Amino acid sequence: MSEIDSVLFHDPSNTGGGHFIKQCELMRNFAEDDVSTYFVSPTEFDAVQGIDHRSDDVIPFTGRLGLIGHLISLFWYLLVVRPDRFVPFNIFGGFVGGIIGTFTSTETVLFIRGDFYRGRAIAGGFGAKLIKRSITYLEWIIFRSVDRIVFISEHNKKIMTQRTGLDESETKTTVLYNNTFTERVRKQLDGDKKSLDGAPVIGFAGEFPSEGGKGVSTLIDAVAHLDDCYPNLHLYLLGRGDGIESLRQQVRYEGLEDRVHFPGWVDDPIRYMRAFDLYILPSYHEGLGNSLLEALAAETPIAGSDVGGIPEVVYDRDYLFEPRDPVAIAGVIDTIFDSDDAYQRAMENCQKRRTEFDFDWAQAGRHIVTAGSAPVEPSRIPPVPIPDQLGAVAVGT
Repeated sequence: MSEIDSVLFHDPSNTGGGHFIKQCELMRNFAEDDVSTYFVSPTEFDAVQGIDHRSDDVIPFTGRLGLIGHLISLFWYLLVVRPDRFVPFNIFGGFVGGIIGTFTSTETVLFIRGDFYRGRAIAGGFGAKLIKRSITYLEWIIFRSVDRIVFISEHNKKIMTQRTGLDESETKTTVLYNNTFTERVRKQLDGDKKSLDGAPVIGFAGEFPSEGGKGVSTLIDAVAHLDDCYPNLHLYLLGRGDGIESLRQQVRYEGLEDRVHFPGWVDDPIRYMRAFDLYILPSYHEGLGNSLLEALAAETPIAGSDVGGIPEVVYDRDYLFEPRDPVAIAGVIDTIFDSDDAYQRAMENCQKRRTEFDFDWAQAGRHIVTAGSAPVEPSRIPPVPIPDQLGAVAVGT
């Protein structure tokens, strides 16, 4: 496989989520090997918290031009610079790449890091049905016009290819899971773990969207349900978002102010995760769940909703539960903390999955991007054992 000389990345959000962390890793991998690497975005690259990235003098960056300026810059790079590869981490970028690909030799490798359709379905609201239908039509066009599609999980691939009528066995589709030991994670593992109140301690880290798609309110209900069995159980909720105030109100209403904690957005979540006895991801839909992998790196047992790509990380179905069901979540928590032997079994599952997701993600991603429309060598994509039964379709769809 021949190497490439230039690559252009595109992301419209830069919110600091798992997908952007992986994008930074991939950009750095190309830039450090003297491949001309460009990045276009309408938002501030420097504003991302807790992410190591190359400075603007290494990766030319055009994120301070606003929406219109960013579009002009994007088309300028694609039509004038004409990089060998265009790597968007979003559907819009895939649409642009598909169009440009008909006029230039640039090949588009689209990374799908979630499912906006499912998120829109859960959020609901005015025009949701029309928006979902529009997204489906757009995906249908994009999936047939780009050169390669990289999904974050088998579930993600299955649902989106079925929705758009694309053959799952299509050679242009590839699954590349996120990994456990990123450079960012390794740095946090070197420090001391956080000292937290409570015994046992469970935790969650992520965004708190106003529509509640992460299922945090259900997790709080589960803690209340366990009040008699585990009066010293503490819950730490790391993160930020428009829905945080309603969660605080819920905690006050249920009288859990002394046991449910909101540390806010932290730059070192791994230090907290190392102090958790259990990490829970109660999402209503999830492409994969990057925070689960971070918890594995922190050697913390994990549990999560039986939706999306979560079962592909958790694997053991004893640690999966139906979303929106606080009693089911409470049951899994009780199963894990029931005895020393039960907790040891959860820890063994953690150690096994921790090892299976330990690979060089940036190198695997680079191999896929470099291949473009050419066949990808399976041996270069780390195989991760997954359960026979994939996650369910998102709740609320």
